[in-house]
Amino acid sequence: MKKLAIGTAVMLAVTLLSTMLVIPGCASQSHPIAIPYLPPSYYDCTETDMTTLTQAYFARYNNIPDAENVLKGRIFVFKNIQLTEAALKHATDEYIWVNNTLKCYWLDNSNLKQLNAKEMFDVVGVDAGICQDYGGMIIFTGCVFLPAGSVQLPAGGSSPLTLTY
Repeated sequence: MKKLAIGTAVMLAVTLLSTMLVIPGCASQSHPIAIPYLPPSYYDCTETDMTTLTQAYFARYNNIPDAENVLKGRIFVFKNIQLTEAALKHATDEYIWVNNTLKCYWLDNSNLKQLNAKEMFDVVGVDAGICQDYGGMIIFTGCVFLPAGSVQLPAGGSSPLTLTY
């Protein structure tokens, strides 16, 4: 009888300890952002940054038509972008502003609900040229926000923007 009581007490203690270890561990974990759908053509993108792309359009004697001939329709990825609270607050079902430079139209706006101003993102989309409504801004279509570093883009390794016009 004494062995049964000790065995029951040990089983109860083990169950209680394992429950205490598992429940707080699960409760304190953050939930990762689901990786959204990325069209196959996006894996063959060109890596750039906001400054390089802006200079490609506006620094060469403001030769926007030549820049648009080279850049429009190309798929670019901007790595480690942090959105501001203001960008998220003013985002619409159609677009979001990124770094006050890109007007990004969504590929799928359900991605908007997963964005957080404290996290870093890789933004990939299609260059659609100069924004006619706001001077010095660039329009992107089909924008997808990926958790930074979650998908290797470009798929074949680094492919930085180089211009030859």
